[in-house]
Amino acid sequence: MRIYQNLYDVIVIGGGPAGLTAAIYASRAKEKVLVIENDEFGGQIALTAKVMNYPGVEDISGRDLADIMKRQAKNFGAELIYDDVKGLELTSRIKKVHTKKETYRALSVILAMGGIPGQAGFEGENTFKGSGVSYCPTCDAPLFAGCPIYVVGGGLAGVEEAIYLAGFSSNVTLVVRENDFTCEKSVSDQLRLYPGIKVLFHTEIVKVAGGMFIEKVTLRDNMSERVWEETSEDPIGVFVFVGYRPNTGWLPDILEKDPAGYLLTDQLCRTNVEGVFAAGDVRQKTLRQVVTATHDGALAAVTLEPYIHGLHEELEIPDLVDNSDEILKEISEKAILKLWLDDSDLSREMVEFLENQTELKGKVELEIHKEGRGDIILPSIEICRSDGSSSGIHFHAVPNGLEWNSFRIALFNVMGPGQKIKPEILSRIQSIDRKINLKVLTTLTCGNCPTSVMSACQIAAYNENVTAEMFDILHFRKLQFKYSVQSVPVLVINEDKRIVGKMEVEDMLDEILS
Repeated sequence: MRIYQNLYDVIVIGGGPAGLTAAIYASRAKEKVLVIENDEFGGQIALTAKVMNYPGVEDISGRDLADIMKRQAKNFGAELIYDDVKGLELTSRIKKVHTKKETYRALSVILAMGGIPGQAGFEGENTFKGSGVSYCPTCDAPLFAGCPIYVVGGGLAGVEEAIYLAGFSSNVTLVVRENDFTCEKSVSDQLRLYPGIKVLFHTEIVKVAGGMFIEKVTLRDNMSERVWEETSEDPIGVFVFVGYRPNTGWLPDILEKDPAGYLLTDQLCRTNVEGVFAAGDVRQKTLRQVVTATHDGALAAVTLEPYIHGLHEELEIPDLVDNSDEILKEISEKAILKLWLDDSDLSREMVEFLENQTELKGKVELEIHKEGRGDIILPSIEICRSDGSSSGIHFHAVPNGLEWNSFRIALFNVMGPGQKIKPEILSRIQSIDRKINLKVLTTLTCGNCPTSVMSACQIAAYNENVTAEMFDILHFRKLQFKYSVQSVPVLVINEDKRIVGKMEVEDMLDEILS
């Protein structure tokens, strides 16, 4: 059976609504499914504050809708991983998908990579990307609470996100290049309810400038040709929503595309390459919405089902899905959580949260310390082993929301049996022979942050020379300014190395060992 290892009935590239729906339908059909996502499951909807036009759901956050889809796919048996696809071999009966970490084989491939946010093109946009220029309000909006915020774009995304950002600042400027909005009037009419949002029509940002953060924005009125500058002593946030382009530039030339780069398919989402399908925003079509993406994903999965069954018979491949019940792995020893507290509201929230987590009953023991410790930033939840020795892992946050899973996995790695880890990665972790402190600065609404938190905690769990600390940066504003955090996650290594962006274990090890 070893020849069938790393072989899947379906590999879905992209974890947005189209990819997750395809995974749901294919997994329900008892096919072995792998979904590969390089950024955030849910795609663009995970970055949307509210989704109000998805049938049957009156009002839901984009992240919550994405989480439901992700959970459904996993519950039906799909395997979901984070990785970067580097190349595809699609002409053979069995396809090959080459990623940064591995090579996978598949009987069929569904391309559902979605789109890439477009850039506005103003001077300084690339320079301040991640340091004031953002394309993800859900991740970065809290970092600009009370600060001047500029939103670029007069379409649906620009208007909706301006309204969302108005919840963080009373000084929001919506910069619209056209003479009017390009979204439905029922959407733009809502702006009247938000006096803190100023709208500038036929206007563009031409330049942003500053030092560690954006301090100055230069604008131009395209009708009067007037150019002016607006400055602030507070950090300025610029959020860009000017459309998307299909994420297809890296695909092999064998796949047919239109001049704009969209994949050409038939009505059943089949590309010109046998066994290869396209779904969602990468496909040429007239309407790009969540509902059409889910339609594509379902249609592709149903269409490829007989194709897959035919290959099983032709190549004499047995069923790839193992239907045997998996043994639930539990924490093998009781952990001790040492709570180092001060008089802050955060300390009280930490205690209340942990005391109310029924999932932790019988698996952890709480020790509350109010005297503090000179080597620990307060407040802190320190994960310790059953003998009281420290794992080196500290959560300076209430580990709820997106970080609850990070916290549970940290416990799992410390108290056993732990996540499966490749021998070569374990060897690299254990080769660290000097003291390393990892600070991961996050917000609890950031979908990319848990990956960095879990990577840091895994390294600390397997090497006593490493300490890993997760900070909810909204409770540690001094650290935000100290490390100039204007996009999350941020990794700080031993106070002298700062890296912005999501990091897998291998990436973090590269930075530590370099």
